[in-house]
Amino acid sequence: MGAGTEHALASMLRIATVRAACFDIRASKRRYSDEELSSRIRQIGRLCRSMPIAFIGRQEQRDQIDAALRRYREMSETTRTFRQRCDARAWLKTAAITR
Repeated sequence: MGAGTEHALASMLRIATVRAACFDIRASKRRYSDEELSSRIRQIGRLCRSMPIAFIGRQEQRDQIDAALRRYREMSETTRTFRQRCDARAWLKTAAITR
């Protein structure tokens, strides 16, 4: 997430009522360093504070997604990882209602 993407997401969250977020990273080919991953999770954490978040990824992305989830959960947020968008959406609907 670069500065432009972060700014666009922040702008959208200011003008729209958003109760949950889903990040589908299956198309990503990039492998982030621990520092880059931590930075991105902090950005997401700041922007999506207090809402459930689903990460959708491929099997080979599992180690980075798990590391991201551990960091995000340190911020006391609700998050899960999925392989399929339909499963993520079903969970987000339930998680958003219970908040």
